[in-house]
Amino acid sequence: FTDVGFLNESGVQTGYAGLFPDLLNKNYSREAWLQSLMTQEQDYLISDVYLGFRNKPHFTIAVRQDRVEGGTWVLRSTLDPDKFYMFLRTIGRGKSVESTLINAAGRYQLVDPDRGEPLGMSDFAPPVEEATGVHEVETGGERFLVGHAWLRETPWALVVRQATRLAHADMYKSR
Repeated sequence: FTDVGFLNESGVQTGYAGLFPDLLNKNYSREAWLQSLMTQEQDYLISDVYLGFRNKPHFTIAVRQDRVEGGTWVLRSTLDPDKFYMFLRTIGRGKSVESTLINAAGRYQLVDPDRGEPLGMSDFAPPVEEATGVHEVETGGERFLVGHAWLRETPWALVVRQATRLAHADMYKSR
């Protein structure tokens, strides 16, 4: 987590702890993530990666609480996609397997810096209608096995890819 903030019913951040103290008293009422949170049925939201007031890629996890006496409060925290990517790398099987998170529009949410950057376009967009799948694709003259699974809590797909020459190495060796 990069920071945590508390927003009042007007969308003004009245409490803040984190690396960007200038965000205290910022008005978030026009931010897309807050507008989505306030209009959707669920009382929590995980946003896509965006630049926001800090002009640096990050994403938000926010929770809405309706007050009995009227009005709504929001508790939000942000995460740095680069640091979160370091965690994602731990699920890979060595350097030959790449793991990324991609949104429904095909934009990277988390990606290896050697391959792309958050918000950049992926060369593979997993089909939204397929909850999971495996595809063979060609990129830059090399063939890859690409597996994907759409996540439940956010509209992102976990995409794992490996060059077919490595994925099928044991089969080639046996042959």
